[in-house]
Amino acid sequence: MTPIEARIACIHGDPAVLARLLGGRPVLAATDAESPARLSAHVLLVDDRVASGAAAALRDARADARLDGALLLVVEGADEEARALADGVLGDFDTVLERAAAIGERARAFARGRRPSGAEERLLFQLWTRPEAELTPIRDWHTAALYRYPLLDALVEAGGSSERWIASLLVRQILEPVRLVDRVRLCPSCRSAHHNYLETCPECGAADVAQHPALHCFTCGHVASQERFRREGMLICPNCETQLRHIGSDYDRPLENWACNDCRRLFVEPEIRARCMGCGAQHATSLLVARDVAVYRLSEAGRMVARTGAVTDVYSALEQVNHVPPDYFVHAVDWMLRLVRRHPDLGFALLGIRLVNVPALVARAGHSRTLLLMDALADRLRECVRTTDLCTRTGEEQFWILLPQIDAKGVRTLEGRLASLLVLSGESADDRLAARVVRHLSAEGGSDAESGDDLLVRLASQLA
Repeated sequence: MTPIEARIACIHGDPAVLARLLGGRPVLAATDAESPARLSAHVLLVDDRVASGAAAALRDARADARLDGALLLVVEGADEEARALADGVLGDFDTVLERAAAIGERARAFARGRRPSGAEERLLFQLWTRPEAELTPIRDWHTAALYRYPLLDALVEAGGSSERWIASLLVRQILEPVRLVDRVRLCPSCRSAHHNYLETCPECGAADVAQHPALHCFTCGHVASQERFRREGMLICPNCETQLRHIGSDYDRPLENWACNDCRRLFVEPEIRARCMGCGAQHATSLLVARDVAVYRLSEAGRMVARTGAVTDVYSALEQVNHVPPDYFVHAVDWMLRLVRRHPDLGFALLGIRLVNVPALVARAGHSRTLLLMDALADRLRECVRTTDLCTRTGEEQFWILLPQIDAKGVRTLEGRLASLLVLSGESADDRLAARVVRHLSAEGGSDAESGDDLLVRLASQLA
């Protein structure tokens, strides 16, 4: 790209000031979204040193698919969000030209010459044409997860979630982490990271607990708060009336120095519970969902998708849930059948799921939107199944879960959770995933001659 061919436009700021920064090179004014100068520019510049609003201008530019091939640059000193949206900081004129030309050259190689369509392809296009590009998070206490990715927010389709999107890209290994920024704990119910942490009584669960020094009488073994031993300026056991003079011989201080003002129990340390400020639910801290916040870049698999334009299988998300190959799964079912015939008390269950409306969702909502729904379902399903459960896919739409050591009540609970997940997968019935479910309980008996393969074939016929 020669200097004559390069078109540089300013979408926010003073074009004359930016022209001087580029050694007197012409910079066109292009604040209007439909400006020909804006739509035909190779380089778009943003300067917020005079007026604020650089991030908003960059968000508008990133949201406009017509500008995907333009190099977006900010001036030195731009805020954190503007830097996360831009392609970098304005440098000397030759470097700017070099970077703009590289984007144009790589754009022609994207998806074997095809223009990107849809939010996911546009993101791949952005990261593919700019090899140094990274998805950078910024802190934002207004958001449920405490961090957000401005570039994803600008590209995500209406009704989509950038948090689900990035989880989907990671599951499919299209993105890879560059460096860890933080680790947040999310509410299992609503996925909010806003929590208040409470010390609670491990006996009754009350939050009205306090740290009080306690005493232990050696004479009778009575333990109570120190205040209950005080009488007329002395320490006297309220249980046996012994006067306590010397610590170590008459009494000592036990480890239980916390007291509950509701049930009056003493304990060594309180139980810490997290109260979600989003939905109000309380959970033990061990039940919070840990989520890494990192800087990401396009992985080798992602670069391959960008080069070839290959579309990811929408059902592949289910292969991330305790997945084993179908042959291994059938062998495990066969082994469980033989084991139960010999030891009837070792029960198991087999759950078959067939997603019946995925092709219709792809046609109506698009490939990217359906991928997000499938990834969200897989993410929630992963939390429902146990580490000892096995899952597999036989065919595109059929998904199986083998549940060792479970009774009918446990299976009904899992089926109820699955039904809830399907309801939560979309805002309306037309946008939700729909499934047929069939189950086999070993306690309900069956043919002694039936093999694992026979059982799956029989259940699959009920799913058809």
